[in-house]
Amino acid sequence: MIIKNIQLENIRSYERLDVPFSQGVTLFEGDIASGKSTILYAIEFGLFGLGSIKGSGSFLLRNGARQGKVTLRFQTKGVEYEVQRTLVKKAKNIQQGECYLQSPTKKEVLAPTELKDRILQILHFNEPPNPRAQSVIYRYAVFTPQEEMKEVVLKEPDERLQTLRRAFNMEQYKQAWENSSTISGVIKNRITYLDGATKELDTERSRLTSNQEKLRLFQRELEPLRKKYSEKNEEYVSKSAEYDSLQTRKNEIEKAVERVDTLTEQLKEKRKAKQTHSDEIEKYGSYLNEELEPKIAELQSIVAPTDKTEAELKNERREKQNLVNELLKIHAKNEERIGNFTSLLEKSICPVCEKPVDPKDYGSKTLHLEHEKEELDRKIESANGSLSGLDTLIERANAYERTRTKLEGYQREKTNTLSYISNTQVLLNGVVESITSLENQFAKAKEAAEPLQNILTQIEAVRNQKENLENERRSAGEDVAKKEQAIEDLRGENAKLEGEIIKKEAQAKTKTSLSEYKIWVDGFFAPTIESIEKQVMTAINQRFNEQFQKWFQILLDDPSLHARVDEDFSPIMEREEYLQDFGTLSGGEKTSVALAYRLALNTLVQEVATEGENLLILDEPTDGFSKEQLYRIRDILHEIKSPQVILVSHERELEAFADQVYKVSKSDGVSKISN
Repeated sequence: MIIKNIQLENIRSYERLDVPFSQGVTLFEGDIASGKSTILYAIEFGLFGLGSIKGSGSFLLRNGARQGKVTLRFQTKGVEYEVQRTLVKKAKNIQQGECYLQSPTKKEVLAPTELKDRILQILHFNEPPNPRAQSVIYRYAVFTPQEEMKEVVLKEPDERLQTLRRAFNMEQYKQAWENSSTISGVIKNRITYLDGATKELDTERSRLTSNQEKLRLFQRELEPLRKKYSEKNEEYVSKSAEYDSLQTRKNEIEKAVERVDTLTEQLKEKRKAKQTHSDEIEKYGSYLNEELEPKIAELQSIVAPTDKTEAELKNERREKQNLVNELLKIHAKNEERIGNFTSLLEKSICPVCEKPVDPKDYGSKTLHLEHEKEELDRKIESANGSLSGLDTLIERANAYERTRTKLEGYQREKTNTLSYISNTQVLLNGVVESITSLENQFAKAKEAAEPLQNILTQIEAVRNQKENLENERRSAGEDVAKKEQAIEDLRGENAKLEGEIIKKEAQAKTKTSLSEYKIWVDGFFAPTIESIEKQVMTAINQRFNEQFQKWFQILLDDPSLHARVDEDFSPIMEREEYLQDFGTLSGGEKTSVALAYRLALNTLVQEVATEGENLLILDEPTDGFSKEQLYRIRDILHEIKSPQVILVSHERELEAFADQVYKVSKSDGVSKISN
């Protein structure tokens, strides 16, 4: 696996961070607690979640942040992937949020544990899935915090061996041995069970022989019983057919009886309708002849008072009225002039020129106006007389129009009455025809209903015969059923016995085979697995010891101090042929032991449990080293031949060995990285 890039958001002391990685040696250098190791934990979190990280989500999520995120790009076997995990603060808990895995072909949104399983598959880490989302192989083959490696070195032998067994993927041998022991116990229990299960085999074989003889006897007794049932059944079927035929005839006659009742009601209704229609025709005929016809004749005899229309008369009256109005205006002006002349003669002075007036000049004018007034009075009187005549004529014309309107109403009523009488007559004719048809149907239905009583008598007799035959048939059928049930029960019992015998015979055979299997598992398989495990662990131990000594000699050039591991992988320190306790070593010596152990473990886990590129992450690997030892790191890096090494250290001397250097600093609680 090669790391290509990592992006952080609200992870521990980092608000935001985007770091590209290249192959070779990458050094993150900075003061203690500046935020260097956070990048290593973020890489592990991006791959496997929180399982291996102490303090869970609260260890990674930045104080005061509600959400954090790690996005990691890596390459393995030439294929590049991008993985993202988030942390979300909910109430007092910090949980993993949405995750995804981006491959060259698709993007998958996964649950945290699902994502971890997919990463294990991609990296070919041969270890079983763990719901706690941690990878033992990663912790020992790729990245182990330095303080944890010292803990591994100082563990009790049994505990350390168990840890290393997981790292070397050796638990499969122990599991195989435990499984063989479990299988042996299961086989033993199964053999004990089969001993009891096959105990009654001979008794069941004898019982089956007896039952087979009894079955043959029952089968011989069954044939006469079936023959008797068949005869009784044929008689019953024949009598049932006769009964059904009579019942059908009875139903037909009962329908005829119902038809008689129905037709009686229908005739009653039709005759009532006939009377109703006849009464209506007579009633409206009398009304037409005695009332409508005389009224129509009387109105038709009235003559119109004029040939003019009402509109023409009203127009003529309007013209006469206008003439009277004009005459009255002229008459009023004439009277005014006469009054003016009279007033002038009385005053004898002209009101305009104030000259004396001569009565002779105006006397003739006044006389002329008087003659005009008399003529106007005659014309007005004549015109008023014409108006009075026109009013009378209009009144008579209106009266005549009302008469014609009433006549039209009577004529429409006559037409409607004649139509109603005609329609009612049609209905009456239809009712008369229906009555005739119903009377014919009634006669036929009454004739068809007459045999009812005779059919009822026949049905009763046949019913009694049928019930007797049914009882006899049922009794015969019950005898057959009992015998058939006895045969069926015996067959079922025999089949069950045969099944039990076959089963017990197979169980007896299985018991023999299981006894042989148990001998093989206990005597061969389990000892072989134990022997193979010891041989494999011995080979790993030898290879581990070689690597441990190799790295230790590179790190610490002290001819008086030698290091090796025993069969439990416990580090053994010897100074001038005397054993020396790990706790009495100097700081640089302890670090050398732990780092050598770490590198040996990395090499062996890579060889045994992984298939990918050999990425190596070292966290503060030089704690307590002298200047000379620091420069030995160059030899280490050259020897391990890893395509990518990520170093975290506060030692500036290591900058000379790195291909890429990032300087980590922290200010006001925020970490930053610079080249």
